[in-house]
Amino acid sequence: ALPLSLFLALFAVLFGLVGASYAKHLMREAPVAGPQRPRPQIVPLAAADLVSGRTITLGDIVLMGMTRERMRSDGLPRALMSDPAQIISRTLRQPLAEGSPFEPTAFYPEGMGPSVAERLQLGYRALTVPLENGPAELAMVSPGMMVDIVFRTNSESEDRIPETTVTLLERVEVLAIGEETFVGTRAAAMRSGGRNSKVTVMLAVTPEQAGALKVVEGHGLMSLVVRAADDETLVGHAGAQTLAGLPDPPNHRDTGPTHTHPP
Repeated sequence: ALPLSLFLALFAVLFGLVGASYAKHLMREAPVAGPQRPRPQIVPLAAADLVSGRTITLGDIVLMGMTRERMRSDGLPRALMSDPAQIISRTLRQPLAEGSPFEPTAFYPEGMGPSVAERLQLGYRALTVPLENGPAELAMVSPGMMVDIVFRTNSESEDRIPETTVTLLERVEVLAIGEETFVGTRAAAMRSGGRNSKVTVMLAVTPEQAGALKVVEGHGLMSLVVRAADDETLVGHAGAQTLAGLPDPPNHRDTGPTHTHPP
């Protein structure tokens, strides 16, 4: 009889040979896998033509699946931004054509936008003026809107000059709305219901318009009148208005209908 240790050794050798033979059989029967197809990468692209100064929203982005080979053939830069979260709410420094990728250099630093000087058109100046409008009225006004500037003079009782209102400027762009300031103490302004408070606005004006605004400064109060976005009509100098020059109100005395009675 074979010793037990030798028997176990022979059994292990036989088991290993059988296992190796079975593994070779499986390898012969297994299908040969072909080359793996490259996986596409998600690339954010501009969904439409985007102008400089635009703050990007989700609707400005379209997501495309592109392989690296496709990206190279289309000439896409290596430093493109692939995460939409890095793009949304950022402000463009330069315009982007539809289908263009987003690059870090196309944006202002995060949380920043164009300066006032960058937003001004050639030949225009930025001028800040105080307004009669209260904060509630100015809640309807935002940068980029076109407005008219209405000027109301102070009445001069000694010189018998009546209070007069005139449309001073038309179709002026609002660049920024300033903070509320107070004439006198804050407590006095609160007691007056905000009548002693002033709000400033920054406007884009020509040098001639800037001169007109500075001439009237301190001689009355200025207000903004919001225009329709597509209203480009200029009325021109319509003339100043005073209380005495307003049309008389219609006579509302009701004398009753006149009845005629047959004889």
